[in-house]
Amino acid sequence: MKNNSIILVLLVSMCFVSCLRKTKCNITPIRFNVVDTLQIKGDIVFENKLGNVDTLVLIDHYNILNEVTKKSLMTDIECGHSLGFDYDSSNGFGTISIGIKKDHKNEYTFSVNGFCISKEIKMSKKVAEKDSLITIDIEKCDKSKLKKIAFRKLKIEYFETQDGNIWKPIKFIPRSL
Repeated sequence: MKNNSIILVLLVSMCFVSCLRKTKCNITPIRFNVVDTLQIKGDIVFENKLGNVDTLVLIDHYNILNEVTKKSLMTDIECGHSLGFDYDSSNGFGTISIGIKKDHKNEYTFSVNGFCISKEIKMSKKVAEKDSLITIDIEKCDKSKLKKIAFRKLKIEYFETQDGNIWKPIKFIPRSL
């Protein structure tokens, strides 16, 4: 009988300790002066100096606004707004995921994954709103032909392949999934 009481007390204690705590926060969505989703939600056609064409085909996108922080022993979700786009290269360069996240402190994280890149760049709101070019150099990798990729406000401005070809966007085809 005594063991049953101890077990019951332990179970009730665990319930109280692991209860999900929710906190509402004042998060404002990422504004268009940081990312204009209408400019990047679609397929992007690139061309190099030789006239070769590659298309980055939009395969997925997300737009998640968390206005509530959720914390428990098993869960830790912070307030924030996340935007992201996944593209697949028609020339076999691979798949790339591009995203930006704004947290409850108004700090931004720009992330790129794919083409042998896994990079996160933290920036302030002021830097995120600037119209500046972000370039990422890519280590030589057997899985990717890319050497460098450049972004402006989440939009790919150009990419350079290992053979020195520079690919620039020539056409944008809006899409919704």
